[in-house]
Amino acid sequence: MARVYENRPCGLDKALGWLERLIYRASGIRPTEEMGWKTYAVTVLLFNLAGLLVSTPSSASRRPAAEPREARSRSPDSASTPR
Repeated sequence: MARVYENRPCGLDKALGWLERLIYRASGIRPTEEMGWKTYAVTVLLFNLAGLLVSTPSSASRRPAAEPREARSRSPDSASTPR
């Protein structure tokens, strides 16, 4: 962690540095600039909103589970008595 914060090379920089730079370039991230707290707050909120939208199932797929046949064939009174 200290190497990362001091901007010193790590073991995987040579192997994965190109991928990191590609992701930064595609995302519009400028690694030399600091991010202010307002930008950080908006980014975190948008990231969480995106995660919520992706992880929430649509209302059409939320159907109640079917009851087993045994439970439908018995009356409520017979369900409490042991067989």
